[in-house]
Amino acid sequence: MATNLSVTAVEARPDRKIWVRFEDGVEGEVDVSHLQDLSVFSHLKDDEEFNKVYVHPELRLVCWGEDFEIAPCRLYHKLTTGQQPERTTGNAPKSG
Repeated sequence: MATNLSVTAVEARPDRKIWVRFEDGVEGEVDVSHLQDLSVFSHLKDDEEFNKVYVHPELRLVCWGEDFEIAPCRLYHKLTTGQQPERTTGNAPKSG
């Protein structure tokens, strides 16, 4: 895997996909429709909000607004292996 996962370009595409290019030249389309099912990304169900995707100028991450970004390693993994990385929600396991 690349040591520098800086994103250089991103575009919103139909059907909740984004096209992304990394500094090392890896590029392609990634389905991110699953994000809208997470409460923190639920605003992405709105086309206008989804189309506001951009590359953060300093951090070089795929972002929506000030607080919502996708880990570049997840996108890179999908583009280089063709497999969706394991989903995580950040929630601690429930104790029984």
